[in-house]
Amino acid sequence: MDCLEAAAKNSGLEMREQTQFDWYSGKADCDFALSLPNKKAEDTNTYDIGVVKDNGGGYSLQFDFYRQEALRTAAGNNCSKLMQQYSLETMRKAAGSRFRINSSVNENGDIVGQAIQLH
Repeated sequence: MDCLEAAAKNSGLEMREQTQFDWYSGKADCDFALSLPNKKAEDTNTYDIGVVKDNGGGYSLQFDFYRQEALRTAAGNNCSKLMQQYSLETMRKAAGSRFRINSSVNENGDIVGQAIQLH
């Protein structure tokens, strides 16, 4: 969860420990929610991204970006920016002190990570 929390922060979102998240069809159960920092708990017109534990022990993201441009801008279409940030954070965690991880944004707007071995 540390990598997801860091990815959310780098995407302009915050990870909240809550058991439900807001989306188009109302509220749904979750283990965590990713929200815009200025969202208040009573604001059901601004949606969250639900982080839901699956049967295999992993997590999935549940979201609905209908009329949610600020959330879509932060997370990317289909949460692509968020997942790229997550991949970068998992690279950093795996690299430890053996590698330096650089990141850049390519011409398509994708986040690209590069591991450089330290001597």
